[in-house]
Amino acid sequence: MLDGTLENPLALILLVVTAIIAGPFALWSLLRKGDDPRWLAALGMALLLLIPTVLLPLHVLNVATGESMLWLFGREAADTGVVEFATFSLFACAAGLGLWLARAHNGFERFAYLITAAVAGAIAGEEVSWGQWIFHWASPTYFADSNLQGETNAHNFLGPGFIESGYAIAGAAILVLGLALRFSRRTMVWLPSQVRPLRESRVCLSLALCAAVLMQHPFLQELSELVLAAAAAYAMAWLAIDAARRAQPRGHPAPSAQAA
Repeated sequence: MLDGTLENPLALILLVVTAIIAGPFALWSLLRKGDDPRWLAALGMALLLLIPTVLLPLHVLNVATGESMLWLFGREAADTGVVEFATFSLFACAAGLGLWLARAHNGFERFAYLITAAVAGAIAGEEVSWGQWIFHWASPTYFADSNLQGETNAHNFLGPGFIESGYAIAGAAILVLGLALRFSRRTMVWLPSQVRPLRESRVCLSLALCAAVLMQHPFLQELSELVLAAAAAYAMAWLAIDAARRAQPRGHPAPSAQAA
């Protein structure tokens, strides 16, 4: 039902519907006040600006011209290109920050951050076939014979339809979760702190909603992975900065106050 062609009607409908829902809320989130660090917000907003003005048109042109921009987007049968390695780097950054945050927390929060770091690290590894497209080794026999693209990774053992449907479902889940967290009046203290940026950061929600929209169409898979990685890295960076800020010792009362 979902395939990688731009003309796929179901994917186009899902893309348009999610864009209509997510677009106004993403814009609203960007325009509201927030406590995002300025440099971090500037990076996130720069990416949000680049997507419709540069990356999306170039991605469409690349596919329409038979993958003519290999240096930027790589190719379907190999995990290479600037976008692919940027996606890897952002997920790896999210994994590293997750490990740092695990050390800064205890109990369930530490476990949740360890799981987050492991998932982000696994996705980063899968993005570059665990280093195969960096060090250029030959795939072991099992992977060469059974993997759909002969690569040393796990995700290409799954059929294209399964992956593409999974992306669409995951994107819809991100859309619903992000909006529910932002507009719910309940504190939801039972949720792990990893979701706080969706509720409190004005840029993180916009990145997540953008990824949710792009994930609805297989044609935009590489771009959606980049934005999803950016949202994950942004969330972990926001949480790390917030944790460091909370850990700073508060100033001592002034001498006059102590005397009083």
